[in-house]
Amino acid sequence: MTFIIAMQAEDSLIVSADNTTIAFTNSTAFRRSIACQKLHEWPGGVFTGTGEYGVVQRTLGHLTRGAALASLPVLLAREKECRRQEAGPNEQIDITRLILSAPTPQGPRLHIVTDDAIEQIGPGELLMFFPLNHDFLSASSEAIHDLNASLWAKSNFATPDEWISFYAEKFSEIYALQNQNNELISRSFHIYFQAEELSLTFIAANSS
Repeated sequence: MTFIIAMQAEDSLIVSADNTTIAFTNSTAFRRSIACQKLHEWPGGVFTGTGEYGVVQRTLGHLTRGAALASLPVLLAREKECRRQEAGPNEQIDITRLILSAPTPQGPRLHIVTDDAIEQIGPGELLMFFPLNHDFLSASSEAIHDLNASLWAKSNFATPDEWISFYAEKFSEIYALQNQNNELISRSFHIYFQAEELSLTFIAANSS
């Protein structure tokens, strides 16, 4: 049950992911584990994904071992097929895609990787990735609209701390609202900030 928010501004980007893993024991029962790390740093920035966790982790392994960014669609397709052979057909495997940041001449940029292509995300884009069949808009439409209207460059803020605090608060509101609507999405989350001169990840407890 992965819930990811990713925003691309002119000079910076932010990516967040819930930190819950779910293991279903039958059609109605599940086991939840908090504090799963779904955001991973690599030399170019941050790496995460939606869908089947094992496929995401294996493809990350290729990247950290030096695979070229351009090779990721082929590697992702290969890891999906390997996982199908292990586990059988599965919708979570089929929908798996990657979200990562990488340096460009214009600064750090988000990229979405599917089996077929890599799409670079331009400034002013807000992306959200939700669990299958989850109605996210009814839970937090106003908060999402507010965030979408506030996709400002880091340079608009007086200090890095002001930039981080501003967006951490907005992301926290969305995660809290989503958790109220679906307990499988955690209130707490990891959040990653990247600009030309800095990158950092921390966990937002979001307990209030």
